[in-house]
Amino acid sequence: MILFIQSFLTGDFVSLRFKLAIVGIMWLIVAIAIIIDLFSGVRKAKERGEVRTSVGFRQTVTKVVQYYAFLAFAFLFDCMLMLILSAFGLEEARVLPFSSIAACCFLVFIEWKSFMEKANDKYKKQFNRSVSDLATLLENREDLLHGLVEIIKKQTEKQKENNDEEDR
Repeated sequence: MILFIQSFLTGDFVSLRFKLAIVGIMWLIVAIAIIIDLFSGVRKAKERGEVRTSVGFRQTVTKVVQYYAFLAFAFLFDCMLMLILSAFGLEEARVLPFSSIAACCFLVFIEWKSFMEKANDKYKKQFNRSVSDLATLLENREDLLHGLVEIIKKQTEKQKENNDEEDR
């Protein structure tokens, strides 16, 4: 029997347990990959002296929801695939949940790439952003200086007004 549902209905619990175990193991592997990436990200943030806020942790929760939705759709695809094969009379074929296995491999690959990102690459991006910001400031230095002069004038006028009020 190749269907999850058919295995359940016919009482073939050995086949059902085997297929569900494969899917469960795939889901567990993805959870482990997410946890490894999370700890790696926290460690990298500590090394860079960055503050760890709830924003980063919320991103992890969002990622978990998206990943497990993807895995759920892969599981549904496996069920549909097994139903289609059954319709073609391939009931005796030993079909594994290939979509779930492929989805797991894809997600673990993504997490591995994230884990392998070097903190130096992030430093380079931050440095490039800083250089770009500096170039923008230098291009707009006249406007910046004019704005600073205006702010200083206003502060000076306020101080004079405050001093005049105190003298009265």
